[in-house]
Formats: sequence, structure tokens, C-alpha cells
Amino acid sequence: MTPLTGLQNIVPAEAQLRTDLLAALNGIEAAGALLTAAVSAQAPRLTWFLCPNGISFALERLSGEPVHLGAADGVRAAECMEHAEPMLRAIEWALGVELEPESLAGETPAGVPLWLRIEALTGAETRDRIHLAIPRDMHLIASPAPLAPQLLDDVPFPAQLALSGPRLAPIDAAGLAEGDLLLLGEAPLGATITFLDRPPVAGLFEPATRRFTPVASQE
Repeated sequence: MTPLTGLQNIVPAEAQLRTDLLAALNGIEAAGALLTAAVSAQAPRLTWFLCPNGISFALERLSGEPVHLGAADGVRAAECMEHAEPMLRAIEWALGVELEPESLAGETPAGVPLWLRIEALTGAETRDRIHLAIPRDMHLIASPAPLAPQLLDDVPFPAQLALSGPRLAPIDAAGLAEGDLLLLGEAPLGATITFLDRPPVAGLFEPATRRFTPVASQE
């Protein structure tokens, strides 16, 4: 057995905080866009909105365009806040917090907070991107986001596909040997698929598109 080395050591409280944050933010919607969240290794160099509850946030992109904002640009900051309102309100609802800044800072927040990158996706494009700085010892009452099937497109899981073999006469089947090929064609083939601990599901498999379609009578 090869030992695992170089893994990050995370205390249980912070691990739970990370889990709660990602579960609450991945999959919620804001103005028709789907939100996704990820933990960042470091803070971006942006202007930060500092909130009295210890949370800070920074606006990197709005409507697909980069945000250019300085610590002294109060009027511009208000305009950006108004534009980001739907996304900020969705984050507030998910985490049970208020994102009402009291000041701007050109430097990253003090301490070593937990950095989060939150993106609003329209299709495959990033419409808005916001960064959060959350104290690692903060207690949140986060609401888990509803299931978002759009985020599951690239999640692999083990499955077993069984295809119905061609009908051959006994004399033809007896002549098959290891290494022989049977051409099945591109027409849909009868098949069953088994995954997790569920019973096999019958359907049709299309070799050209690698798509399995269950029969109409099954879920």
C-alpha cells in the first residue's frame, strides 16, 4: 500500500464549513443564471467590499466584462453593487448572512479567511464572478441548494452495459474463436444497464452516439 503524502490538513470545523458553503451555493439561481462555487487557494487582487459581519466580497466580472474598481471609486462601487444585486441577494439567502458593505479596501482582507469563487453561468458562459472572504471560524446557517442537474453532466459513475448478441446459427457460432470480430452496425441495440445498487434497466443503446435510452415503461 502506497501512503498518501502532501494532503492538506483541515480541522473538522473548517471542513464542515467548506462543505456547508459549497452545498448551499452550488445550484442556486440568480436572475436566470445558475451559480457555482469553489474554494480558492488564494485571494485575487481586487477591490474588496468590507462588511461589518466579517465577510468581504469582491466583484471581478459583471455581464461578462471585467470590473475595474478602485478603493476611492464610491459612485462606481454603488453602480456595481446595484448591477450585482440579484447575485448578492441569492448568496445572502443561501448563507443566511447580509452583504451590506461599510467600506472599500484596495488590499485583501486581513487574517487568513476562506476564499470562495462564485460564478453565475448562462449556458456555458460566465456572466458574473464574485469572490467571498469568510472567516474560518464563522458560524453560518446555510440552506442546501436544490439539485441542479446541469452540474452533473461530467460526474462519472460506474455502470455495466450488457448488449444483446446477434442471433447466429449454431454452426456459425461454433466457428467463432478468440479475436474474431462481430460487426453489430449502427442501429440501436437491445441492452440493459446496471448502476449503483439498482436493478438492471432495459432499453436501447445507440453505438454511433453512445447513448442509452430506457424503454418507455421504465423511469
